[in-house]
Amino acid sequence: MTPAQNLQADAANARAQGLPILLVFSAAHCPFCDLLDEEILKPMMISGDYTDKVILRNVDLDEYDTITDFEGRKSDPASLAQQYDINMTPTMLLLDPRGRELVKRIRGIGGAIEYFGADLDIEIDKARKKLRSREAAVSPLP
Repeated sequence: MTPAQNLQADAANARAQGLPILLVFSAAHCPFCDLLDEEILKPMMISGDYTDKVILRNVDLDEYDTITDFEGRKSDPASLAQQYDINMTPTMLLLDPRGRELVKRIRGIGGAIEYFGADLDIEIDKARKKLRSREAAVSPLP
């Protein structure tokens, strides 16, 4: 999964393409994060079916790399997690290009992994619809 490095640039791409950003907070010591990555996220990326649906980024809480946040400020994974009140991994946020949550966050895997992919698809679709409705609300009329 692509690590989050420059969320401001990702937001510009998301805005240009009309896509939400799926920000996944994970940790190396988290077996559920590994399961999510192997069973759901990697297949999503490999399939190519999501390139026009969502921008996917990972924030590894065990890393200390600098991340540019949505406002262009330099941050780090722990500070970004604190900003979003992340208290467990994995946690997934579907965000608009301003970094605001579009739908209810997804904490953990919460049940059978066999159904999780379909549940995630539903949340991605909800986020896309909400993002489109927000864009329509601020777009000038022709």
